[in-house]
This record gives sequence, C-alpha cells and structure tokens, in this order.
Amino acid sequence: MKRTIAKASRGMKFDPDFGSARQAGKAIRAGVISSGELVRHVFGRIKKHNEKINAFVTLNERQALRLARRGAIIVGKTNTPVGASDIQTYNKLTGTTANPWDTARTAGGSTGGGAAALAAGLGFLELGSDLAGSIRTPSNFCGTCGHKPSLHLVPFQGAIPPLPSALDQRIDQEELNDLAVVGPMSRWAQDLMLELSIIAGPAPSKAAAYRLRLPGRRKTSLAEYKVGFVTDDPFSPVQPEIKSIIGDAIGLLRSEGVKVKEGWPAGIVFSDIFDTYFSLLAAYVSQDPVFTDSVIQMMKLLFFMPYGDTQRRFVEGLTMTHSNWTKLSIQRLKSRLVF
Repeated sequence: MKRTIAKASRGMKFDPDFGSARQAGKAIRAGVISSGELVRHVFGRIKKHNEKINAFVTLNERQALRLARRGAIIVGKTNTPVGASDIQTYNKLTGTTANPWDTARTAGGSTGGGAAALAAGLGFLELGSDLAGSIRTPSNFCGTCGHKPSLHLVPFQGAIPPLPSALDQRIDQEELNDLAVVGPMSRWAQDLMLELSIIAGPAPSKAAAYRLRLPGRRKTSLAEYKVGFVTDDPFSPVQPEIKSIIGDAIGLLRSEGVKVKEGWPAGIVFSDIFDTYFSLLAAYVSQDPVFTDSVIQMMKLLFFMPYGDTQRRFVEGLTMTHSNWTKLSIQRLKSRLVF
C-alpha cells in the first residue's frame, strides 16, 4: 500500500514506498523524514514483501542504520543467477526471484533481484553489471530503469568475471575488461544520472592521478533528439504484441517533435554485428574457471546436435587467438562509427 508522508512546514509530500531517490534526498533535507526513519521503513517493506519475490538474499539492517547517519546506506545483496550469466534469476543456493508484477513470471536476469526490488519499492537505487543485457533485460521485465554506460566509465572492481577468489583484489579489473560494464538501476529515469554521477570515475588504482567530470545535458528538449528504431529484422523478428507497444512509444515521441527514423543505418547488418559480438563474448567469458579443457571437449560433442553451429562458434570464441580477438574488436569499433 502506498504511504505518503507530509509535513506542513514545507507543504512537501514524499512517498517512501515508490518515490525517487532525488525526492528522498529532498525529503530528508527538508525534515519530512529522517534517514534513519527511511531506512527502517525500507527494511519494514522488505520483511513484508520479500518472501513473495525473493529479491534480497542478505540484509545489512544493523550496518545500514549505522551508516544512515553518514549518508551511505547499503540495504543488502539482491539475487542473481550463477555467474551472473542467465536471462532469468535462479540458483540452487538462494532460489528463484519472481517478478513483482506477476510472481508466476520471471524478473529477468542477471540483475533480476535488483530490478524486482526496485519494482516492489524495496529501495531506491541498485547496481547492475551488463555484458549481455544483465541491466537492460531485468529493467525491461520489471518496468524499471537501467543504463548500460560506456565501457570503463564506472570502475569494474568487484564485478565478475573473474571470480573474486581468483584475483588479487589490488589488481585493477578494468585492465582485464573489454566488454562488460557496471551501471545504475532505479525506479525513476531521473535517478539514473544521479547514481551515475556517484559511481562514475577512475578505478581505485587511478583515482590519485585524475578525476572525472561528467558533462551536462547537451539537449534540453525531446524535440532536439533523433531516435532510430528497428522492428523488422529477419535475424531477430519481433512479436506483434511487442511491435505494437514499440509503435505506440514511437508515436508518442513523434508527437513531442522527436525526429524518428526506422531501420538500421546504411552499412549495418545486424546478423554480422551479432556474430562479432557473440565471438567476443565467448572470448571474454573464457576466463571463467568452468571452461576447462575437458569442458570444452565436451562442448565439441554438441557440434552435430541441434544448434550445433552456435556451440561451434562459441567454442571458437573460447579458444580464439589474440590476433583474431583484435580483428573482431576492430570490426566492433568500426560498427560504432556508423552511429
């Protein structure tokens, strides 16, 4: 149930269940609610609703209440699939995360616990990592907001792969990472920029050398933007229901004066881009200790099964030379120039 806290001194109302992080900050500064009260309120909602969706797997209530006085509030850890490598959120240790809108459906993955928590009003901001949609997919499924930032804009320290136990934590993981990113997730779009401004910057090993300053908005109205969209591609056809929803969104953008264009830019063949990405993805995850020589040999047995060509291309990516990786990376970067 939605609860609104109001204080007559400022005439300000704040919804502690589904309000934005920016609104929460203003409410705390205005004395509408204290940070401690808000933390206790969030934990109360988690205790009431988490059992149904299994978004949180650990809670830091005592630590959070102590940190609330200092402005840093870490509520707990949300659920992910094994290795943060699935389009849904399930693992044998902590179970399945359900979608708050319909608990019979998935919250998506891999940051499904985070997106489900946001949708259910169990916090204000979340961190996600994204290599193949782990921020974007659960945000889509749960009706929340997520942003995949540019590579290396946010430090990758503590993310996987590799597993934390496999790496000296003094080593800058950014130097090992050429595809995955860490990014903000929130219930309100306006909070994405707020969170990004906090988490963006140099990795710890480089913080003494430079600082990052994000530029302001380059445009001030929707009418200044150009938007491209694709709903018909033979490589990845779109279901009619989804196509209809996209069409409605495009119609709204047009009504606001946005310059909208359908189709890929000249020179872009999506199936070629996917093939390049898929091979680079396989090369990237090859650092996971699960891909031993014996496992790769077992995967080769699937070459002659249904979808065997996909398995073949994945194994080729797992075992590619640095020379081939460089060639594919150049292809990836050339594709970006088109946009």
